[in-house]
Amino acid sequence: MKDLLNLEASSDRPTIYAIGFQEVNPISSSSDTNENLWTMSLINTFEKYDYKLLAKKSIHGSFVIIFIAKSEFSNIQLVESRSVRTGIFGIFGNKGGNAIRFNFK
Repeated sequence: MKDLLNLEASSDRPTIYAIGFQEVNPISSSSDTNENLWTMSLINTFEKYDYKLLAKKSIHGSFVIIFIAKSEFSNIQLVESRSVRTGIFGIFGNKGGNAIRFNFK
């Protein structure tokens, strides 16, 4: 994972990583086990390179997660997140989207 995210290149690393996942769980699954495994794997990886979890937002089968360099974390303000379900009757999470916003000073 560190190679995919270019975490070894200390001088070229971005301040912010925003990562989105789709179809993390099978449609018939009622647990978020796969999502939690991905989340913990990302947290463990990013912490080794001085990044901190800013926020995560999910609906069934998809999620967005953002990590910020620890050195810049104090520059983050007004973090908000939303999920919109657009599946059947606007209730079911089989369709929709996730969003996270924040101000960076």
